[in-house]
Amino acid sequence: WWGQVIRALGGRLLVNDSFSGSTVCKLPQYEIESYGCSDARTGGLGIGNLLPDVVMILLGINDWGRGTRIDPDYGVRGLSVFSVAYEAMLEKIRQNYPEAEIWCLTLPKSYRRQAPELVIPDRPGGRHIADYCNAIKACGEKFGCRVIDIYHPEAPYDTIDGYHPNADGMKTIANAVLYGVCGE
Repeated sequence: WWGQVIRALGGRLLVNDSFSGSTVCKLPQYEIESYGCSDARTGGLGIGNLLPDVVMILLGINDWGRGTRIDPDYGVRGLSVFSVAYEAMLEKIRQNYPEAEIWCLTLPKSYRRQAPELVIPDRPGGRHIADYCNAIKACGEKFGCRVIDIYHPEAPYDTIDGYHPNADGMKTIANAVLYGVCGE
């Protein structure tokens, strides 16, 4: 999807920092730097002196699937909380790439055309996908980012397994992003 967006806008890919299974949040049981708010992820978006003009972020699906807490409460705080980690991620990207335009994409709704009877739940981890989308919007607005809402329950993207987009799903996501950017 991101390649289609870049081509349609006449851009050029600098760094693809996608990481399968990654989350925005730091998961307490892992000490790997694949989480979105890590210094490694937020500091690895340039190549030497070549810095990004735009940073597109579509991250949070795995947090949602695991039912990660969205806002701090009395028992859970820190980078294991979605909104706290998302803000930390944006703050670090802003510090590392002050001239870059940051695009925060909400989470898209999915389905599986090959097995339509398998309905992808809106609450696989106990929290609704729209709640994560609202947190992304609030964090993006707080940091002056461009928020692109691609959560469209009436137009979900097609997947190979309920979460990972197939070729048609990639087109759906790309078109939603382009519509959010260009309005066309």
